[in-house]
Amino acid sequence: MSEIVQSVLMSETFQGILLALIPLLLVSIITALLTVRLSMKQFYSQRWWEKKADVYSSLIQSMSYMQYYYGDCQDEITGTKIDDRKTYYDEYHKAEIYLKNMAGMGGYLISKEAAGLLSELLKTIVIDNIHRGPGEEFDDFGRCLRAVSETTEKIKEYAIKDLKGK
Repeated sequence: MSEIVQSVLMSETFQGILLALIPLLLVSIITALLTVRLSMKQFYSQRWWEKKADVYSSLIQSMSYMQYYYGDCQDEITGTKIDDRKTYYDEYHKAEIYLKNMAGMGGYLISKEAAGLLSELLKTIVIDNIHRGPGEEFDDFGRCLRAVSETTEKIKEYAIKDLKGK
C-alpha cells in the first residue's frame, strides 16, 4: 500500500492540485485575519460612539433638570409656584455635579468646545449665586435659566456635530 500512496503523492496531478490549493488557503487565512481585525476596529469605534451619545444625552437631561429648578425658583418668587422646589433641587444638585465632572474631563468624552461651554455655564451660575443681593433673586434665577437654556441648545449642536464625526 505504501508504494501506491507514494505513487499518488508523487503524481503530477496531485502536485498540481496541491499547488493550486496552497495560494487559495493563504488567501483564505489572510482574508479571515483582516476581516476579524476590521470587525474589531468597527466594534470598538461603535462602542465609543455609543458612549459619547450616552454622555451627551445625560448632559442634556441634566441641564433640563437645571432649567426646571430655575423656573420653579422664579415661580416661587412670583407666587405662581406649582411644584415643590425640593422636587427639582435634588436633581439639580446631581446635575450640577455631573456638569462639573464633564467640564473637568475636558475634551475626553465630549468635544473641547462643549466642555468649554459647560465651564462658562458653571462660572455664570456660581457668580450669580455669590453676588445675589436681597430682592435680586428673580433676575438671577432668570439669568441662570437663560444661560442653561442657551448652553443646552449649543451643546445639542456640538453633540450632533461630534456624533456625526465631522
